[in-house]
Amino acid sequence: MPNSKKRQNNKSRSPLAISVNNREAMTEMSKTSHVSRGSSDYARCVANPFDGPVGGIPSFPSVKSIKQRAWAKGVLNTSPTTGFGYIVVNPSQLSFNDAVGVGYTNSNFNDTVIGVPGSGSGNAFITSNSQYDTSQLGTTAASLQFRVVACGVRVRYVGSELERGGQKVGLMDPTHDTLVGRGISDFDAELDSKRFAVSREWTYVLYRPITNSELQYQSTVDPSFSMGFTIQASSATTSLTYEFEAYVVTEFQGRTIRGQTPTLHDPTGFAAVDYTLQTSKHLLPTTSNNSKREGSVMSDVIKYIAHGVSHTSLQPSVNVLHSQKQLADRATTHGGKSNGSFWSYLYDGIKGAIPLAFELLPALL
Repeated sequence: MPNSKKRQNNKSRSPLAISVNNREAMTEMSKTSHVSRGSSDYARCVANPFDGPVGGIPSFPSVKSIKQRAWAKGVLNTSPTTGFGYIVVNPSQLSFNDAVGVGYTNSNFNDTVIGVPGSGSGNAFITSNSQYDTSQLGTTAASLQFRVVACGVRVRYVGSELERGGQKVGLMDPTHDTLVGRGISDFDAELDSKRFAVSREWTYVLYRPITNSELQYQSTVDPSFSMGFTIQASSATTSLTYEFEAYVVTEFQGRTIRGQTPTLHDPTGFAAVDYTLQTSKHLLPTTSNNSKREGSVMSDVIKYIAHGVSHTSLQPSVNVLHSQKQLADRATTHGGKSNGSFWSYLYDGIKGAIPLAFELLPALL
């Protein structure tokens, strides 16, 4: 009886639930679900740029690049006269050590909207520890090109318990437009924003690519500070203190760069990851920890593939069936008769899908 009970308990826990906080299990699951290592690393990197895999974008064509994680850390203060503060991040500029990657407020700030980092009173900034600078960028063979793979910013309250109060709102602009000039009510007006109470736990805002050009290598930096937090203290005369960390994972390529490795081209895995990045709620502003976020995003990727939308062994059968049905319909339209091969293709398609269904069944339980 005890053994039977133990077997029942194990059966009730799905592989997806077991894998949430177990990266080795996630890697193993990605293998059995036909997610390549490159696509898995990319998904987990976007979900967790802080200490997840340093991945590349598995898009076409496969090219060599060097993958780098860079960061900037510091402390911000809200205004002692308005109670307002902010931190904004530019993923493109954070990839270089001589560009303003992060803008934030210090105790000299006295406004209620986000200012231009490095300009005016209280609009502080910081650069990252990247090994590359913008002077190396260009379009010649000897120059440098780059693309942002993943980026994230996190904040947590580190002031006194007596003053802890107020709200913060996290946002990545849905069009990657700049957040400069916006206040806390402007953040609240965005569908993808999220409001949080002041907390000593990390709160996250994550980057995701939204246009095809962002998946390509660039020779110039984007000036937009498109992600971050606005903060409002409970009292206008209270200056809250927050710790912040901003991380970026970037691919660089160029003739003079040493240590480049290929980035796998994986159309199936990339399609699944890209769809997940555009639709998953797990990448919205959150307090979810890094490993749980990785597991949740990978779960979405695996479910996408399990549904057969882009599976390499299932998709050809679907295409053949569609083509054959069109031929049969055309024959009927012109007064001809179908020779029955459509049903043959249907039988073959179902027969080929059955082993795949059994293989992916554990991921669906």
